[in-house]
Amino acid sequence: MNTYYALPHLKKSQGRIVAISSVAGLNGVPTRTAYAAIKHAMFGFFDSLRIELLDTGVTVTMIAPDFVLSEIHRRAFGKDGNPLGSSPVQEDKVMTADECASKIIKAMAK
Repeated sequence: MNTYYALPHLKKSQGRIVAISSVAGLNGVPTRTAYAAIKHAMFGFFDSLRIELLDTGVTVTMIAPDFVLSEIHRRAFGKDGNPLGSSPVQEDKVMTADECASKIIKAMAK
């Protein structure tokens, strides 16, 4: 993980690590088993790292967006192992990548 190589600089500058995961890392999501597992692992890793870095001045911010409009919804595999081919979410109600990025920047600033 690139975090390992960035830590010496982050410790010197008392920087911030921003890890972007997903709400799927907090709750299971149907048809996203592998994706949810990876995002759960991210939360475990970065929360543990946050605790280990408490006395160094390095902070860790976890970001867990809800659904974001992207191709991942169409490229996901169903429970039979075949591509879903369509999005199971109402895409007109999902935030765009630009909206998500704007919210992430605001969270980083806080």
